Amino acid sequence: MKRVLLSTIVALLLLLTIMPVFAEEPVTLTFWTDPRFRNIEGLKDQTSLPGQWEVMQAEAFMKLHPHVKIEVEVIPFEDLTVRVPAAIAAGGAPDLLKDFLGRTAQYWHEGVLEPMENPVPQEELDDYLPSFVDMCTLDGHLHGLPTYSWTDHLVANKA
Repeated sequence: MKRVLLSTIVALLLLLTIMPVFAEEPVTLTFWTDPRFRNIEGLKDQTSLPGQWEVMQAEAFMKLHPHVKIEVEVIPFEDLTVRVPAAIAAGGAPDLLKDFLGRTAQYWHEGVLEPMENPVPQEELDDYLPSFVDMCTLDGHLHGLPTYSWTDHLVANKA
């Protein structure tokens, strides 16, 4: 669990490096996230609602970069499949998005995502399992960073 939390922090910080956050001019970034992370071990009282974890990470980043404002919005799972494509079509996509690899791969193929191999240092990528980096590499470019992983299981009814 600690690795997942660290990966989330690192991914948020690294994703933000592709934006003009290191200029001293004020900048506001929108960050849309799914409601997955809740009840984080050791922070359950602060993360009981969807989005609280991501707000905590954004606040930590904004402390380091006071000219940056990050607006976190939790998008329900059932709305991600409609809202994100609609926002892309309307020219109003978020600056940052945490979503399912299957959908982000489509956004890559639509040409709306920034390649991430330049802003993400190789020593950071070396901390990931190579297969995870490979999953996020399309057309020879890193299109996202894994923030967590899970496995699905097929089970058989005994009856």
